[in-house]
Amino acid sequence: MLLASFSLISLSNSAEAATTDKDIEIDLLADDEDDDKDKEDSSKGDDATKEEDDDKDDASKDDDATKEDDDEDDDSERGEREVSKEITESTITGPDGTEIKSLFELNEDVAEELEDAEESDATLEEVLKDKDDVTSYYAETYMMINAFDGSSDKAADNDLVGLTAEINEEGDNFQVYSGQYDESIQKVQPYAYADEDTLLVQENGTWNDYTGQAPADEVYYGSYSNVYDAFMESEEVIDVLEDDDNYYLINVGQEDVLHETFGTLYQVEFTNADPESQNNAVVAIVDKETNEIDKLSYLSNAKGLTSGQELYIEIAAEFDDYGEYDDGVTEVKEGDTIDIETSRNSTNDSSLDASSAGDSEGETIKGEDAEINALEEDNQGLAAALEEAEDTDVGLEEVLKDKEEIVSYYAETDALVKVIPNDDSLTGEENSLTLTAEVMEQADTGELEVYTEQTINDGEAVPVVYANDEVYYHFENGKWTDESDEGDVESVYNGTYSKMYDTFMDNEDLITVKQDDDNYYLYNISNDMKVHDTFGQIFGAEFTNADESKQVNGIIAIVNKDSKELDQVAYISNAPAKGEEANIHIEMALKYEDYGEFDDGVTVPDEIYE
Repeated sequence: MLLASFSLISLSNSAEAATTDKDIEIDLLADDEDDDKDKEDSSKGDDATKEEDDDKDDASKDDDATKEDDDEDDDSERGEREVSKEITESTITGPDGTEIKSLFELNEDVAEELEDAEESDATLEEVLKDKDDVTSYYAETYMMINAFDGSSDKAADNDLVGLTAEINEEGDNFQVYSGQYDESIQKVQPYAYADEDTLLVQENGTWNDYTGQAPADEVYYGSYSNVYDAFMESEEVIDVLEDDDNYYLINVGQEDVLHETFGTLYQVEFTNADPESQNNAVVAIVDKETNEIDKLSYLSNAKGLTSGQELYIEIAAEFDDYGEYDDGVTEVKEGDTIDIETSRNSTNDSSLDASSAGDSEGETIKGEDAEINALEEDNQGLAAALEEAEDTDVGLEEVLKDKEEIVSYYAETDALVKVIPNDDSLTGEENSLTLTAEVMEQADTGELEVYTEQTINDGEAVPVVYANDEVYYHFENGKWTDESDEGDVESVYNGTYSKMYDTFMDNEDLITVKQDDDNYYLYNISNDMKVHDTFGQIFGAEFTNADESKQVNGIIAIVNKDSKELDQVAYISNAPAKGEEANIHIEMALKYEDYGEFDDGVTVPDEIYE
């Protein structure tokens, strides 16, 4: 599961995702077609039109038995489900001919369904059943993420997550029983139960009380009501097509409103991507007889600021069994226990590249109310330095050189995201990134010039961007590309001195100051989420599906006493994953040096002027 992300120069997203590499098939849920007249004769009767003869009645009984068997098969299928991460290319084409590529097998049939669809005169309101008329249903949402780094046609990262839900949202109430897909064992495991008064989460086979930490409608975002609202808010860009059986609500293109509605609904977020390159598409298949949604697909892709990077995010959602849970969904009680099957290989569902294992190494940095582990090599020694330093009453203005006095410097950021299983026998996973920058900035005039290089997972350093207030060049496919019309110099390097200075000054009430003979230490290590919301957001550090009530955040800065310039900044955040036997660790180690070295300008690649 993609439980954490950071953004220096890489594409990132806040979507949940799971990883394993399996060659497995997909068996899509079939939709049940109910006939209201048949329900008078059988609660789960045959969908064929009944004829009034005894032979047909006998056949209907047989059909009823078959239907019950089918329902049992559906329930079993939902519990054990093989969903493939193997890339399957298809093309979804909008009414105007605009195309978007799909890589998810669960969306492959959408392109086929659209082939025979024709333009319809029906309006969105005529086609789609009002959310107030929908009481209960079964729903499932699967999301697949494919990240490409440009080195090959094969995805560098390939992630999958799935959620299922029994939902009753009649009136003002919202009741949900949700399952989460465990790809490693190809099964849906119980995940959460919620209503207006209760939130229970299944952890290690026990239902634990999380009441008050989230409303019921946040357990499963893709409810019918939310999807209905998203379509109505996007109505101006939605086209309606139809064939004999279905309506198709569709838009393919670069409409911002799709990302603002459906992208927000499913928490699809791109960081440090080129917004001009983002493509979005939504397709809903609506049954003509019932006007209910059967299937929904949402696709979004974008290029990164780094050469060759592309990220594809796809949603495949289904709705079924409308009215099935009018009397309520499956209910559980706090303390109830169930048998949970664990992974054959690992309980770790991170999307990060596996490279390390076992307990976390490093050292423990202690604050007044909390402590946190530092894993990055450059952050070792901070614990001892803070422990030996003495308290001081000096204010930040006296400690830290004003940003307007800083002209240029060299900066380096090492970023680490690591998943650490609680079980020592299981393999942990991590991803690391180093970004270096030559920076010239004059805060009083707003002038900024930056040259950056990056290293991913201990690879070779490669150029990334040269930019100033007028030009923006991106190194891509071995050459510098002029992207001045769309690039922004402010987004090239997040950890600039001026940004760090402003964040410290704006949050002075959070910061404790210590000193020794050589340095000042500015720090806060606590459960205060304001540390994460301020310093963490500089780097786009973000957890998904983590327990924020147990999240510990730390910010530590070392300031040289003689120069009053920043030497080092560490940002560390750690949280347990909800329902997972692991902790998620995000850590940044920033170094600042060579102040004044680039007062006459940073490195300018000769190629951009050729």
